[in-house]
Amino acid sequence: MQDYQVFGGVLRSVLVWPELAQCPPVVSPDWILSRGEPVGLPCRASCLGTHHYADDVKVSLWSDGERWRVATSDIGDFDIAGDSRSIVWRATASVAATRANEELARFDILGRILPLVLHRGGAISLHGSAVVTPAGAILLLGAKGRGKSTLALALAQRGAPLLTDDVAVVEGGPDTSALVRPGVHAVRLWPDAAERLGTANYGKPGSIGRKLVVHTLPDALRASRTTPLAAVYIMEPAGPASAGAAPVMRDRLRQVDAVRQLLGQVTAGNLLGGEAAPVVLARVAELTRRAPVYLLRLHHDFARLGDAVSAVLGWHATAADTVEPA
Repeated sequence: MQDYQVFGGVLRSVLVWPELAQCPPVVSPDWILSRGEPVGLPCRASCLGTHHYADDVKVSLWSDGERWRVATSDIGDFDIAGDSRSIVWRATASVAATRANEELARFDILGRILPLVLHRGGAISLHGSAVVTPAGAILLLGAKGRGKSTLALALAQRGAPLLTDDVAVVEGGPDTSALVRPGVHAVRLWPDAAERLGTANYGKPGSIGRKLVVHTLPDALRASRTTPLAAVYIMEPAGPASAGAAPVMRDRLRQVDAVRQLLGQVTAGNLLGGEAAPVVLARVAELTRRAPVYLLRLHHDFARLGDAVSAVLGWHATAADTVEPA
């Protein structure tokens, strides 16, 4: 087994992770991922929440009061121990140990399993990317297809290194700040974005679905330290660009609107179910008190991406940046 750095902790894993940085073995890793044989649900288990994705894949979260099980309809089950340290992937008998299935397992572990574990520890996981500017970390959130990873990598190429892609983990700081943990430095891009950003220079990409996965970003493009949060951006399409229009625009949200927007970006929120709703709401509300939240309207035009990057970097050019009141 190999130890890897992810989300500010160490994952000891039976799977090989090209998207994570290896680290020397530690005495006590934060999480240990192993493989096991399929077993039935505990008799006292109840379903907390269910989610469907990719049209026909069903994911459910079960609990017996201590342990959690994430059951998937495509690659089997993941059992999470009561102390959240042990994670066991129990592939069903029909799932062969192929590279493709292991890639899906890694996708689930990073996108669902570890966010659920981190929720237990008091953090909140959001669907998006983060980069580090002189003013601090900025989160880029939004629905699929909004260009989060494209903008994040473009910012990294201009001096704001990537802190994480796809899942951003945020926790409260020691004062009134919020902190963003370093996460996954592999970037998922549509082929046209990968070509425009020159990712062929970073080695042969992997793939998941129709997206390419850039596993090997240069060290200069990656940030690996927990960083205070400067701002959150909810990405929205700007529509057709008119002559003279700015390449990117931002509008500060009122707290009530910011909370509503962020609730839709909580990773694995549907799986946590109604019982966890008050906790999730409280954490999201606290986050909006600790950092400004904006709507970011970006024109989907590669020819104007450089100007958009310059604008975003200008907003966060110094540690002394101030923001307009909500």
